[in-house]
Amino acid sequence: MPEKIFNYREQIVHTACLLCTFYSELYFYGINTALCDELKDLKSVFKEGDDFPFDMALLESLDDDNVKTMMMAMRIVESTVDSIQNLNNISDEELRQALENGHGSEFVSGIADAECPGYQQLIDDLMGYTHYIVFNILCCCYSLSHGVVLVDDDAEPELYFPTNESLMLLDDTDVNVSMLSEMAFELSSYANKLCESDVRRVE
Repeated sequence: MPEKIFNYREQIVHTACLLCTFYSELYFYGINTALCDELKDLKSVFKEGDDFPFDMALLESLDDDNVKTMMMAMRIVESTVDSIQNLNNISDEELRQALENGHGSEFVSGIADAECPGYQQLIDDLMGYTHYIVFNILCCCYSLSHGVVLVDDDAEPELYFPTNESLMLLDDTDVNVSMLSEMAFELSSYANKLCESDVRRVE
């Protein structure tokens, strides 16, 4: 099988797809978290297989600090995708087509199709999932910085979490890389906030 050749535009479109997937997954985490807590009474209103009438306004109206953290993450992801599209002249149609072709599908958590677990299990799972996404964002930054498809084995451990050491491996003169790495730090802080949450719900 021939080795895949690095293409900057393909990589940046793939990165935008990663973020779109993460955005969708955050939405479903928010829904499931709400159904375990503030909106748990809705479960008795709908039959199995029914779609819950959720929208962003409903999630934004909730008081749960963890859901608020998810919403902050969604806002920064949405803003970053918009910026990536504008900077790289990526149309909505091109992004939609890439998503339909499966770009970003490897980052689906499966939360949308999962049975709703307990509240704290959801928060713990989201924390780990967010760190996983942050690692992959930094890997994309490394790819864009060095013009490679795969991260060097020696560099990969430095990208597990955003640190000054990981930033030294990235090209901060590249506007895309700079924006994405800054977002990685913010998302990591949100994951840590979930980890530090002392909220425990009675299941």
